[in-house]
Amino acid sequence: MQTYRLYSGWVTTLALLLIAWLVSSPGDTAPPARERTRASTEAPAEEASGPPGDVLLAGRIVILDPGHGGTDKSLGDFGTEGVGPAPEKEIVLDVARHLANLLRDAGAEVVMTRDDDVNPAQGTPYEAVPHGQLLARVAKAREAGGDVLISIHGDASADPAVHGTTTYYYHERSKDLARHLQTAVVQARGSRDLGVRRKGFMVVRDVPVPAALVEIGFLTNPDEARQLAEPGERRLIAQALFEGLRTYLGEKDGAEEEPSWTSER
Repeated sequence: MQTYRLYSGWVTTLALLLIAWLVSSPGDTAPPARERTRASTEAPAEEASGPPGDVLLAGRIVILDPGHGGTDKSLGDFGTEGVGPAPEKEIVLDVARHLANLLRDAGAEVVMTRDDDVNPAQGTPYEAVPHGQLLARVAKAREAGGDVLISIHGDASADPAVHGTTTYYYHERSKDLARHLQTAVVQARGSRDLGVRRKGFMVVRDVPVPAALVEIGFLTNPDEARQLAEPGERRLIAQALFEGLRTYLGEKDGAEEEPSWTSER
């Protein structure tokens, strides 16, 4: 009996020592199943990044000036009504919106002198003064600062046979911008090239940045009025202005021209 008690005590002691060793041993330190699953399925967090942008346009401030706007014909709000289904104010605003989208996608900041069918002078100190629309546009452009200004218009003539594209500038610093925009629109549309001309339009004369006013086509010409009423033609012109601006900036900066990575078409 004494031998049995000693043997039993020894076994009990040995079992307790074994249990203590198992509890204190590091053994398999793998996390619980739920934690292992999360660790294996969750990729390391990465810093969020935006679109690649455009080396020539990223960070630029571009002022877009779609002509006219508003509902008072006596103030010239409609611009040229022409012989087509759409007035100038509608066409140029649509072109400017498409161009703004392209520019923003490329990383540029866009300032619009109007982004709706409104007179830009409405609600400003220029609302009740002569040439209030123009003064309001110039004031907004001056406030924005920016790198360039592109004013978009439709042309008119007493002769319905006249057609084509013209771009205007005033200061010598703006001549190259006007030249590149003119070339791009003429090539894209296949329109008659009426040239780059110097003229003292307020919106290109009184702003502190390179500025050009593009007359994209004649709304008094039946063929051009019909073309400019088509959404596809407006997108085409916006893309051309985008490419012309890139070419100008590439030349101005001395950068090697690269094909643009974005297009609405």
